[in-house]
Amino acid sequence: MIERYINYDEGTGVDAELQNILNDVNKGEELIITLEGESINRANYIADFLESNGFQVLPKGGHDRNQYHLMARKKQH
Repeated sequence: MIERYINYDEGTGVDAELQNILNDVNKGEELIITLEGESINRANYIADFLESNGFQVLPKGGHDRNQYHLMARKKQH
């Protein structure tokens, strides 16, 4: 399985960057997006964006609570 990683910070234009990456992700591949822990509202927006583009999303908090991860897998159908 191929995994792709993105480290997101508030200054990043996430829609354009994410859309470019989503175009390269194949079915069954996983995309892992890391955000700072205080970006929970932005994480919800990104999760909705991923789901509307055919991804299954699983949120996961970091051990030190300074990071938040979105584990997204492109759906098989």
